[in-house]
Amino acid sequence: MSKGLKIALAVLLPLLVILGGVYGLARIGLVPLDNITKSSPALARVFKAIGLKSAPPKTPANPIKTETAVAANAAPAPDPLAVQQAAFDKERTDLQTQIQNLKHPAPQANAPDPKNLARMADVYNQMPAEAVTKIFDKMPDEQVIALLRRMDERQVAQVLAAIPPDHAAQITQALARPAPLARTVVTP
Repeated sequence: MSKGLKIALAVLLPLLVILGGVYGLARIGLVPLDNITKSSPALARVFKAIGLKSAPPKTPANPIKTETAVAANAAPAPDPLAVQQAAFDKERTDLQTQIQNLKHPAPQANAPDPKNLARMADVYNQMPAEAVTKIFDKMPDEQVIALLRRMDERQVAQVLAAIPPDHAAQITQALARPAPLARTVVTP
């Protein structure tokens, strides 16, 4: 290696390291570029060309805060990816809860016990249709349909004949559909 090249490297390499360090410190705001750019407009153009910007001018504190000043000082906007990830996590948790509830449903408070339902259907089979109709008028249709499914066909026919035709048609349509599966609680 020639002597001239050695001297050039000995001078340029430390100079480049120093300039790189100053550049890095200026990028993070530790080197005040304002003072340098005020004294030399040429350096201001060079700094701007290499991506270094001086800090914005400081404004005096205003005791009266406007809405825009309050908004500028507000918390930074949340990261959209973090918000989306949180929404996905919540949806996943909700779906897992739904799946768990389908696998192990909680006992329904209003759902009648199948044994008691069958016993009541036997009782209603022995009663006159008019009396059964008066009782069924005060019950929810779901319970009436569940009872009618367990009652004798002749008694069901008499009960349906004793109720208003529109209501009888609704109950008949419900009876024609398949019965819902009885939910049972499975204990591990």
